[in-house]
Amino acid sequence: FLAVALDERTWCIAKPDSPDEALQKALDYACGQPMVNCLQIQPGNGCYSPVNLHSHSSFAMNLYYQGYGKNSWNCNFSGIGILTTADPSK
Repeated sequence: FLAVALDERTWCIAKPDSPDEALQKALDYACGQPMVNCLQIQPGNGCYSPVNLHSHSSFAMNLYYQGYGKNSWNCNFSGIGILTTADPSK
């Protein structure tokens, strides 16, 4: 995990070299949780583009991380998650 100061904004994203199978598993898991609403990455919605598994998985993983307390363990996703202070939406 990336070491970050506790007062900084942090996001959870998938590692760039994550295999598709792991990305899909993380996406399915995160979107299946009660505090995660993945509507924004559905066709026609604001975060659908770019249309790729890495972007959609990172979006869902971050929603899970944000919704479940921003703890480092909430960004593990079987080792494919990393924390960043760089806003991934920019």
